[in-house]
Amino acid sequence: MKHIVRYTAPKNIQRVSIGIIAEHKKLNNWYLKLGFIEGEVKAFPHLPFDVRYMSYEVKLANGQVRN
Repeated sequence: MKHIVRYTAPKNIQRVSIGIIAEHKKLNNWYLKLGFIEGEVKAFPHLPFDVRYMSYEVKLANGQVRN
């Protein structure tokens, strides 16, 4: 997560979004522990699994959310 903060700081990025295999509970829980928030689950006809979207609000070193 430190890398995400360092990478996004000069670019003024406020949110990082990812998509994971929805049924992969261990990975989902790992991202939750890092501070990601669960989003919608979506099915894609060309994929054999559903995708769960997750997002992370990038915070400054003092814990404030970037505006």
